[in-house]
Amino acid sequence: MINEKNKIVLHFRWAVFVFSLLIGFIPSVVSAVEDVTNETLNDPHALAILEESGTVFFEEDFEDGNFNEWFDAWGPPEVLRDSRRAHTGDYSLRCLAPYEGDDSSTSSIKYWFHPGYDKVHYRFYCKFADDFNQGWGMHFCSIYAVQGDNKWGEMGKAGIKPNGDDRFGTGFEPWSSWESLPSPGRMQFYTYWHEMQPDIYDDNGDGIPDIHYWGNSFFPNPPLIPERDRWYCMEIMIKSNDAGQDNGEMAAWIDGQLYMHLKGFNWRTTNDLKLKRITLGVYIHNNPKANVVWFDDVALSSGYIGPVDALSVTDSNSQSNPSGSNSTNSPANETDSGANNGGSGGCFISTIEVSVDETATYWNSSDANVMERVLR
Repeated sequence: MINEKNKIVLHFRWAVFVFSLLIGFIPSVVSAVEDVTNETLNDPHALAILEESGTVFFEEDFEDGNFNEWFDAWGPPEVLRDSRRAHTGDYSLRCLAPYEGDDSSTSSIKYWFHPGYDKVHYRFYCKFADDFNQGWGMHFCSIYAVQGDNKWGEMGKAGIKPNGDDRFGTGFEPWSSWESLPSPGRMQFYTYWHEMQPDIYDDNGDGIPDIHYWGNSFFPNPPLIPERDRWYCMEIMIKSNDAGQDNGEMAAWIDGQLYMHLKGFNWRTTNDLKLKRITLGVYIHNNPKANVVWFDDVALSSGYIGPVDALSVTDSNSQSNPSGSNSTNSPANETDSGANNGGSGGCFISTIEVSVDETATYWNSSDANVMERVLR
C-alpha cells in the first residue's frame, strides 16, 4: 500500500527523473540519426558510393577444417565436413546452442583485427535449421570498436551505455518481438553507442522508474523474416564518425540487396577508437530447445563485399565430396575471457527517436513496457 508519505517520495523521484531528462542527464532525442535507405536506393550515385569496393583483409570458409584464427569459442561450435551442409566447398561452421533447462545458451567465436579500421564491412552466410525456434529473444553476429589492444576488452557490458572513448558497435540479429513473429524473427540492428537511448520502465512495480541501457534496435518496415533451412548472405557495415561530428553510418544488405542505411551517428568521441572485433554465432535467452545455425564464407573488408559469385558456388559444391561428414573441433577455445558467455545480456528494445523523411516512420507499441521504433 502506498501511503501519503510514500506518494510524496514517489512524486519527488519522478520530478527528479523528469528534470534530469530536461537538463540532459538522459538524452531524450537522437536527432542526428536518419534513415536514408529509400533515398540511397533511388540515387544510383549514392548507392554506388555506399557499395564501393575496398580491400578484403580477412576471409574464412572453414575449408581448413578448423577456426584456429578465431578466439573465445563458446559451445564450442564444430567445423563439419559435409558439402550438403556447406554453402560452398566441403566445410561449414555448425553452431549449436544446447537446451539447458530453459537457461540461456550460446555457441559462438570471435575474430580480432587490431589495430582496427574506421570503416568495416562484415559479410557472413547463415542458415537457420528447419526447426529453429529462439523463443523470446537472442543475439547473433556483431561488430565492435574497442579501445586499446586487449582482444578481451570491453566484453560483458550488456546494459551499460558506452562512454564514447571505450566501445561502440552493433549486432545484426533476428528478433521475435516477444514471440509474436514467426521464428526466427525479423532482422534488425541491436546497437550500443554513447548517444544511445535508455529503456525506462518500472522494473518491480514500486512506481519508481528504472533506467537500463539495452541495445537500441533499428529495422525497416516491412522487415525481413528469414526462412529456415535456407542460406542467406548477410552483410553489415559501420563507418565511424570523425570525433565531434555526427557523420557516422550503418548499413545492412541481405542477399546483395540494400536492407537498411542509416546516417548521422556520433559513434565515438576520439578517432583512436577503431573497429576491431567481430562475433560469429548465436546466443539465446532462456533457450527453449536445442537450436542450430550454420555459417560459411565470412569476409571482412574496408569496402562493400557482396555475395559469393553464384557460379563459383555451384562449381564448388558440384566438385566437393558429398559423402563426408567429419566433425572437427577447433583447439581455439580460450577460457580467460572475463565475459558473460560471450552474450550481450538482456534484450529489450529501446525507445528511440530518429529523424527521417515524411514517409518513413511510425510508432508501434507491442508491450506495455516497451516502445519500438519502426523505420520504413
